[in-house]
Amino acid sequence: MRLYDYKFSPVSDRRKWMDTVKIKFGLGYFGGKQFVGKYLMNRLFNMAVRMEDDGNKADIFIDAFTGGGKIGLSVPEGWFEMIVINDLDYGVVSYFEACRDEPDKLIKLIEEIGGCMCEELFEVFVYNRCNSSASAISEIKKEYNNDDRISDKIVEPLLAAAMTYWVVQSEFNGCTAPGTANYSLNIGDKDEKEEIRNIIELAKKRIPKVHDIIKKRNVIIESLDYRELIKKYNGKPYKDSDGAEHPEDEAMSKKNKLWYFDPPYHPATLFGGKDAPYMMGFPIGMVHEMTEILHNDMMDEFGEIKYFIKSDYNPKYRYEEEYSKTDKDLKVLPDLQGAYHDFDVLEENDKNSRRYQDKDIEYYVECIGDFGKGTVDADGKQTFGREYIWCRGNYQGEESSNWKYNGMEQLK
Repeated sequence: MRLYDYKFSPVSDRRKWMDTVKIKFGLGYFGGKQFVGKYLMNRLFNMAVRMEDDGNKADIFIDAFTGGGKIGLSVPEGWFEMIVINDLDYGVVSYFEACRDEPDKLIKLIEEIGGCMCEELFEVFVYNRCNSSASAISEIKKEYNNDDRISDKIVEPLLAAAMTYWVVQSEFNGCTAPGTANYSLNIGDKDEKEEIRNIIELAKKRIPKVHDIIKKRNVIIESLDYRELIKKYNGKPYKDSDGAEHPEDEAMSKKNKLWYFDPPYHPATLFGGKDAPYMMGFPIGMVHEMTEILHNDMMDEFGEIKYFIKSDYNPKYRYEEEYSKTDKDLKVLPDLQGAYHDFDVLEENDKNSRRYQDKDIEYYVECIGDFGKGTVDADGKQTFGREYIWCRGNYQGEESSNWKYNGMEQLK
């Protein structure tokens, strides 16, 4: 079902079609949207219809923090002229580029590595898959105290792609950060050789599918800081990480964009206030800066973000529930005292209802549900986060609030 079919179909037909939509991904990456993917896709489709109703039919869909690609790669053919998937992780970007440009070579290399895959090699991959340049190696050494597992050699993109695939598939939660990622293929009663064979067979099935999606749906792969990405696709001048100057692009500025932002988890959402296990974190300062950009407080520099969906755990909930209980706990996150939540200003339009009917609503926020975050607390119990989505673009929630996907139940 394409945009106009979806727009003019009754709700019952939309729901039937949504049940057939498959959430695809290139990597089983940490923080993937396997539990809420269809819910987010439903919101994305409705936002695209809203844009068309407003006379601003979306030309481009931009997944600014693509990770494993569950959202960007799941958008059906025919909804947008172009789909952009962006990530700063060198290994992740190399993987998607290899799927696009040389899938057979990638599969062959993955298979060759499988012949010697083990826990020691996994550790080497974890510490070196993002060695894209001398400066990157220097940063990694600085971050991880010159760990002797970090090589001085630059890793070529195809090898970085294969290394990233093996790290993600060999780690229980798909974590990739040194010091956090743990080899899981030999845990318990697992047959390590059989697990390795299964990972190789999965690559043979998955990579050709990712290749076809990228080619057929005009998927553009970027590796930009999200601020550079916004400037580029809003047609604003910017300087990239290599120092190259990029002029204003008037044609791009006129394109209608639907943005999706799913940044690395806020530091307050994990037990102990630690950053989520990504190679690159998203500290509180960047969270507040992103709020200003998305709230269009910096339009002269970044242009206007007219239509967006942002998905994230709510630090306000985590802070109030866990860290405000005792004075001792408050010391864990001194930088968050009084800060609470990055999108407080957007909650003004919530009215504590997902059925808020004011057609002039500019921002919209709703709680999707509580989800386990793959971490445990001091007592060994699984920790949960309350995930929200924020939207801008004359948006209203669905009348039906009882949809369930993959066991996920929305909160009332």
